[in-house]
Amino acid sequence: MAFFEWRKEYETGISEIDAQHKVLVKLMNTLAAASATKTQDEIAVLNRALLELSDYIRVHFDAEEKLLALHRYPGIDGHIQAHRNFERLFNNLLQEALNGQLLAVDPLLVFLRPWLSQHIMKADHLYIPYVKKGP
Repeated sequence: MAFFEWRKEYETGISEIDAQHKVLVKLMNTLAAASATKTQDEIAVLNRALLELSDYIRVHFDAEEKLLALHRYPGIDGHIQAHRNFERLFNNLLQEALNGQLLAVDPLLVFLRPWLSQHIMKADHLYIPYVKKGP
């Protein structure tokens, strides 16, 4: 069983966003699988997975924020603030993990799964009507 199972209720109906969310889930699952062995040989694989996830989070947040601005989503400021708060927490955990603290990957994964599912189900689902009605 995967660390994070994609469920239909996560879908926003916005193809670009859904595709990006699925990539985030895939990257989280890759990270979870790489961290499961916790051997010295896996450090390079683990660090690569961490950096790939970190880079893609930035790509997704940037795309989502541009989409919300385009559609004049009234809750954009709060949404962007949620992204910045996430980035601060994520980057702290990321640095611990990248500094060779293999056990630091576990808190990162524990943080990621509920944050992503709750963010999609609550914050992201709020902007769906604004995006679907067009700019």
